[in-house]
Amino acid sequence: MKAIASVFVIVSLVMGVGQTSIAEAAPMGTAFTYQGRLIDANNIADGLYDFQFRLYDEADAGTQRGSTIEVNDLDIIDGYFTVSLEFGSGVFDGNDRWLQIGVRPGVSNDINDFVALSPRQKVTPTPYALYAASGTPGPQGPQGSAGPTLGIYDSLGLSSSGGRAAGDAGRRDLYNLGDLTVEGVIETVNGPTTRHRLALGLGNNSYFNIGGGNVGIGTSSPAYRLDVAGPANLGISDGVALRVNGLSAIEWEDGLVGHFIWGDGAQGNDFTRPVAIHNDLSVDGEATLKGDVGIGTTNPDRQLTIYESGSAFQNIKDGTHELLMGVDSFGGIVSVYTNHDLVFRAGGNSEKMRIKAGGNVGIGDTDPTYRLELPNNADTTGRGRANSWVTYSSGRWKTNIDAISDPVEKVKKLRGVYFDWKKTGTHDIGMIAEEVAEVIPEVVGYEQDSGNAESLDYGRLVALLVEAVKELKAEKDAEIARLQKQVSDLTARLERMEAMMTQISKDSLERVPR
Repeated sequence: MKAIASVFVIVSLVMGVGQTSIAEAAPMGTAFTYQGRLIDANNIADGLYDFQFRLYDEADAGTQRGSTIEVNDLDIIDGYFTVSLEFGSGVFDGNDRWLQIGVRPGVSNDINDFVALSPRQKVTPTPYALYAASGTPGPQGPQGSAGPTLGIYDSLGLSSSGGRAAGDAGRRDLYNLGDLTVEGVIETVNGPTTRHRLALGLGNNSYFNIGGGNVGIGTSSPAYRLDVAGPANLGISDGVALRVNGLSAIEWEDGLVGHFIWGDGAQGNDFTRPVAIHNDLSVDGEATLKGDVGIGTTNPDRQLTIYESGSAFQNIKDGTHELLMGVDSFGGIVSVYTNHDLVFRAGGNSEKMRIKAGGNVGIGDTDPTYRLELPNNADTTGRGRANSWVTYSSGRWKTNIDAISDPVEKVKKLRGVYFDWKKTGTHDIGMIAEEVAEVIPEVVGYEQDSGNAESLDYGRLVALLVEAVKELKAEKDAEIARLQKQVSDLTARLERMEAMMTQISKDSLERVPR
């Protein structure tokens, strides 16, 4: 797992305390809120992370107090996160406490992948309100005199409105209210119809403004129905929909991760407005897009165009397998990024070709044992055709070169036969691999499991036939030379005999008296 280095800043610690009013007091809880910012390997974290929280009584080592809290798949945006921690009652007893935080990527399920952040975070005094709530109550102070009946603006501690009609407080700035809970409607009215701006904020900085029907967050003069100024995140809780109508475009920036539905109803009907999303977008569930979609480009010319200078890829994965498709300087690439086969299907989603992880290719064969293999069919589905097949054969790659011995004798032991294939009944001509294996096993292919002969490389028989022809020619040449010598000798003898006969005939004529 990659190293995680974190810098945490406690933004607030809010005790789980119920509201208290004059009429009744709600019981106090023991949970508090922890907010921080996570830096992952010197980068601002963004995405899903798993957290472990433990409470100790010492900054190093010590004894754990309370239970271990695990928060899985916490969505961190721009490094910020917020969690509610409940270690149980009695853990804050007046002594110091330190918070140990463990973090791992959300994709991991290995308990050993948690990295304990160092140092532990010392819990600030705010949570000790829990200790005060469990201690002995102090003495009750004297009761003050009853005040006059006041309007709501006076009950909030406002000064006199000064000459305004009853019920009209004019402009009021409210400070130090703590958590403000409103049930019903807040409305600013000047007279029966005129409404003023309502601003809620911190000091002189307005964070939430309503004026003229526009709502502003981070701005005192909203120009739109919802105007968010400055760096901001829009959070939408589960079960809540965000509906946007009548806009020409929506742009999201800074790696927003979440869910987005844009349409005319709950099912997300057709829309024609462009949407621009900068940085990362995660879609959990189904998404329907109409028109051309561009990733890395604002001018897609196909239904899906992916652009990245130098190389562009898309990957499809199911947790175990991953298919990578794209282009780079080498050209178009289709790759099974994991150690699995690449399968090509067609015609009813049936397999037509397979490239094994080791590189063997089968066409019509799901488990090829050769670099290229076709099925054992006695028809065109088991045959290949080309203008020529070229075989590597240079002496540069060979050693221990010897002539084939007794080639004629080997050929004499081979048998050519006619036969019919059992599977199809097709009539054919050839040899029997088992018979050839007894004479020249080098041209026979064998099954990996059983070792039985199964195939025959007829092309490699040429070497045997060449040597056999050469041996036969040598034998015939020697025989012809021997016969030629015999003819030559007989011719010479015949010539001598003819000469002798001629001489004898001549001598006989000379002896006859005249």
